Amino acid sequence: MDSVFSEKDYAKYQFLSGYQNALQKNPHLKLPITQFLESPYGKYVIEYTKYVLKSAIYPYEKQDKVSVSIDQEIASFPFAKMLLLSHDYNNILIDKFLEYKAKEIYKNLSLETDVYKIREIEKELGFGLKDVQIPVIEYTSLIPNMSRYNEKWKLMYRKIVDGNVVLDNATSMESRRIFLERIKLVIRRIFFDNKTVDKKYLNILKPIANEIFTKYKNSLVTDYGNVNTELFPPCIKALVGLLRIGENISHPARFTLVTFCYEIGMPLTEIVQLFEKVNNFNLELTMYQVKHIVSHDSEAGYKVPSCGTCRTNGICLKDTDALCNSVNHPLNYYIKKKIACGEKLNNNDDKNTNDSVETTENENDNVKKIESKFNNIFKL
Repeated sequence: MDSVFSEKDYAKYQFLSGYQNALQKNPHLKLPITQFLESPYGKYVIEYTKYVLKSAIYPYEKQDKVSVSIDQEIASFPFAKMLLLSHDYNNILIDKFLEYKAKEIYKNLSLETDVYKIREIEKELGFGLKDVQIPVIEYTSLIPNMSRYNEKWKLMYRKIVDGNVVLDNATSMESRRIFLERIKLVIRRIFFDNKTVDKKYLNILKPIANEIFTKYKNSLVTDYGNVNTELFPPCIKALVGLLRIGENISHPARFTLVTFCYEIGMPLTEIVQLFEKVNNFNLELTMYQVKHIVSHDSEAGYKVPSCGTCRTNGICLKDTDALCNSVNHPLNYYIKKKIACGEKLNNNDDKNTNDSVETTENENDNVKKIESKFNNIFKL
């Protein structure tokens, strides 16, 4: 197997089993990390790693190409992994990096002319570039990421033959997307799942990680201005309406409501007060549950569910508002409503509001619709 692939191949396809051997052959990587980073060789590796990560994280910005040797390119991947894992927002950053690497691999594999080499690469992957079928079990592992953007990927909409999901022809965009998702899963499992950065490296790498990622982290922070409950999307208004008349709501509904309200700047005490009319309301327990959700949100773990997820969970009220047809996320609805009403998304840190959460006539209509449409889905 080793004779099939060269160092150039390992620089392109880090998932190959011989990649680790290529790393071990590099004498520079046997140095203590501080000594490595201070060496001319190490500095080039880090500069190249920065180039790769910035290209992945900021795809619409042109990055200055950094030229390095093949062995330096091979050595950069572990540092990319450690830098990603060392940052607070690593889930989002890793996803962007995996997308970038998957597209690179797809492009490189598409340009290969050595049929035997292609076959060996696909053998190690466990699937091929031109596959038109994928086992249902494997397909279901790809659905969560893909169906966020388009419901067509959900299993219920797919053609299944003999336990396999049938794709469009091998050259279609659909087959390309599936291949990219499979590659991302392979790289994630090998290099990122259940992996952490050794604490002795963390402080050393943190300044480099901050240099690369801080701008992106700052871009995720949006100030939505003062909270205006009148501009909530229909689904959120309906959930608030249900709570105001003392109805209990499902766990997915609670999660959606809490993450939405927290994201737009509603204080925790006001979020908790939304639940005060629910039967058996417990202030201490509710505060604990709300804090649990929003504390994960600060580390990019829990985010406001998309419209697709809301539909799956039986929360969506798309048919009640034409604006819903032009958005794919509750926050986008809220932003559009704010802009349409002449409100600005400002940089003011004071997000507190005195707005009371009233159940309007329109909200009551939505409450009735959601109750009749989904029967007892909100009654636990």
